[in-house]
Amino acid sequence: ADREARRAELGSRLAALRVRIADACAAAGRSPDEVALLAVTKTVPASDVTLLMELGLTAFGENRVQEAAAK
Repeated sequence: ADREARRAELGSRLAALRVRIADACAAAGRSPDEVALLAVTKTVPASDVTLLMELGLTAFGENRVQEAAAK
């Protein structure tokens, strides 16, 4: 239940972010397809990274190699 609630929360936040990106692209006269979304996972648990991958994210950034390897 907690996992599904967290997945729903992340999905909602991701959808809102994609709307903001689309709006910014429209204002700049660019296509959202030209923009790459890179999720920075600093301080984020590995379980959230897994959920974000399930939600379609494929690019992640981490500032510590040890943390990236674990995630």
